[in-house]
Amino acid sequence: GESEIEVDLLLGSLAHPVPTEPRATRALRGAVRKQAGRDPSGFAKALARWARGAGPQARARAALQLADQQGATGTLVDEMLEQLIASELGFDERWRLITALRVRPSVGSTDRWLHSQAGHPREWMTRKAALDALATRDGTGWKKRARTLLEDPYPRVRARAALLLENDAKARPKLQALAQRDTWHFVRAAALQGLGSAVEARKTLLAALEDPASRVRIAAIEALGKRRDAGAWPQISAMLQSRRGPHKLALAAARYPAQTCTQGAAEVLEEALRRGLRPDTSQDAAALAMV
Repeated sequence: GESEIEVDLLLGSLAHPVPTEPRATRALRGAVRKQAGRDPSGFAKALARWARGAGPQARARAALQLADQQGATGTLVDEMLEQLIASELGFDERWRLITALRVRPSVGSTDRWLHSQAGHPREWMTRKAALDALATRDGTGWKKRARTLLEDPYPRVRARAALLLENDAKARPKLQALAQRDTWHFVRAAALQGLGSAVEARKTLLAALEDPASRVRIAAIEALGKRRDAGAWPQISAMLQSRRGPHKLALAAARYPAQTCTQGAAEVLEEALRRGLRPDTSQDAAALAMV
């Protein structure tokens, strides 16, 4: 019927392999959603018919755009994804599948496929994205996979795993090691965040205040602030008074007294304000308002 032809045209355009302008893609996506909402049953039937004649690239693109759909359309998207993971796919199609599966319910077969991608021997982006998808949908065994990826050879994978494992007791020994010895500063910063409120992490957090990378020092200050640990103020106030480091470091140091209810910080904060420290957010303004 006319509606099926319209769905064919919309899905064909949305799944077309030639890149389009983002605005045009958004408009197409909106039209598809409108059609799906107007006639869910009819749309699902049209989608099923279209998918039977579409190639894996087109189906992967359509599945990504329809990944958040529920009801009959959502069931069809799940079936499309199940079929696609059994196909020989290039990087682009696998990336779209991983992204789509991120917002689909956890199912054994697709969880297993995501685990296989999280262990991909060559593509660090695939490993990172698959881990993200497993964690987002609370897939079976995702924390165990993340603990394994704390030792990944690529730093961005290690950093993502560390952030996802915040306050995970089993990961703490590896997180401590990363925070203390990883050669990449953003991995050390992520590991500090991952250590969270662990009591045994305090020594590591205090030591990180001396890290040469400002990003790591900021992460340490923020972690100590979240713990409401006022004992680090001597080191942090010295940092604020030294005038060294980026503006973000000074703001993190200025927030700390308010987070930890530190007494006697007004003089240091007043001096920082006289030197031109200005809040970037309402949170920073609140921190400096204690002066």
